[in-house]
Amino acid sequence: MEAVLTVLFLLVSVVAIDAITYKAIDFKLILDATKKALKSKFYTQKSHA
Repeated sequence: MEAVLTVLFLLVSVVAIDAITYKAIDFKLILDATKKALKSKFYTQKSHA
């Protein structure tokens, strides 16, 4: 029984780490995209001025 619980715990841990990693990657991509959008907006405003 303990072996089964250990395996389950390991599986849950791996899944949780994967989920957190993917979320972190998504967050970084969103952040990069936002920065790029803000920069391009800023540059177009600057060039118009």
